[in-house]
Amino acid sequence: MPRPLFSQLLNLKLPLRQGYNLMLTSATGTLTSVNEVTIADSTAGTITLTLPAANLNAGRQLIVVKSVAANNVVVQRAGADTIGYGATTSLTLAAQNDKTLLISDGGSVWLRII
Repeated sequence: MPRPLFSQLLNLKLPLRQGYNLMLTSATGTLTSVNEVTIADSTAGTITLTLPAANLNAGRQLIVVKSVAANNVVVQRAGADTIGYGATTSLTLAAQNDKTLLISDGGSVWLRII
């Protein structure tokens, strides 16, 4: 029996992705390309998360979500990178459930999508 045309076009034999790499943190640290989704608990105090170098992570998506109302979560650049095409060097998540989605342009910029 012949295979349906769309089966080959969509490559349906490949397994679908099961989920994202999730990291829970309550401490300041540096994100890596493995940390696709980071849930930050800032109950004990402000947390600063440093992004990895944009030039080593072309097309990489990173999501950071603040899980509590207390304190702030600061997401900051690495080295001379920027967040967006301006001079922004960091962003602050202040309210519970604040979130950001960042995508590297492969140069020196993390684009803030959300």
